Parts: sequence; structure tokens; C-alpha cells
Amino acid sequence: MTGVRESTIHKKCLDWLNAIPGCHAEKQHGSVYGHQRLDILLCFRGRFGWVEVKRPGDHPTKLQAFTMEKWAIKAGAWCVCVHSLEELQHEFMTHFEI
Repeated sequence: MTGVRESTIHKKCLDWLNAIPGCHAEKQHGSVYGHQRLDILLCFRGRFGWVEVKRPGDHPTKLQAFTMEKWAIKAGAWCVCVHSLEELQHEFMTHFEI
């Protein structure tokens, strides 16, 4: 698929999240041991979350979807898959009511 690179979306999302007072976000990197990591780990005012970033038209893998579901159900984390900064902004502000 042509168009925007996933790394470009990551950077925009990280910059925006880290500009929000009370929010800290970090890019997570995969492991050579096959441990599934989602793209961005964040904490906002003591609330934990994960963001999986995909290019427009792409979807999380089954393992990524399972990982997001596991974190959300077992730990109450906010987990979302986004395809743009605008989508992240909408989801974040809706979920955290800001």
C-alpha cells in the first residue's frame, strides 16, 4: 500500500501524547524472542493504555488484537488501534473525557 508511512503516524501520535499535561507515552519495540508488544505504551493521569498504529486500510494481527483484548479485560487498560493522529485525538479525548 502506498501513502503515509506507519513511522510517520507513530511520531505524530507520540509528539501529541507527550505534549498533553499529565501524559507520558513511549514507543515500544518488538522482541527477538517473539514477545508481542503493541506500538505505544502510555499513562495519562495514572490510567494505563496501549495504542496500536496501522497505516490506513491495515488492521491489527490476530495476536495484536488478542493482546489488546487481554490488557483491556484483565487489567482495565485503554487499548485502541488508530490509523492517523486525528483518529487517536478523537479516541483519546472521548475515552478520557477531555
